[in-house]
Amino acid sequence: MAQGIDSCGMAFYGTNQEYGAWFARLKGDSEPSGMLFSNIFLLWPANNQWPPEIDIYEDGGESRSATSSSVINTVGNACSSDDPACIKSYTQSNGQTGGVPNDGTQWHTYGVEWTPSGVTWLIDGQVVYTAPASQTMSPAQQPATTMNMGLQSQNLNGGGTPSQRETMTVDWVEQYSWNG
Repeated sequence: MAQGIDSCGMAFYGTNQEYGAWFARLKGDSEPSGMLFSNIFLLWPANNQWPPEIDIYEDGGESRSATSSSVINTVGNACSSDDPACIKSYTQSNGQTGGVPNDGTQWHTYGVEWTPSGVTWLIDGQVVYTAPASQTMSPAQQPATTMNMGLQSQNLNGGGTPSQRETMTVDWVEQYSWNG
């Protein structure tokens, strides 16, 4: 639950790991009037140093029917953090840019499989996109660090009152190690 002007959420801290598979069954609940909360399911660096991140589900807060997934990484300061052509090796969206249709207000299982050869995103067990490590735009690169699974609701407006809240409902999460 996110409330008022704060961003907050729940984090699942399984074993910090590089590579593996992560899944969550979740749905985004109704937006409070006048608020802009984004529900996010992602992998975040265990050392809390961004970048990289792997976004598995993000609804953008405007509509639960428009979701996206991405890999964000760069090496040192080779790219600026606001240069999406350099740091996003892949973005899957069912909004205006195409992608796999998905209604985030309904129950779905979102997942990612991350291996040395690439990243694969799944919705309800179906592969929706694979980003091969060999096709990552230089100087960006596929993440190579241990990560944690995070689930959060984020207030994108930065305003509101403590009585306004938004929830993302999570049924379960799973994490699997990669054994090559």
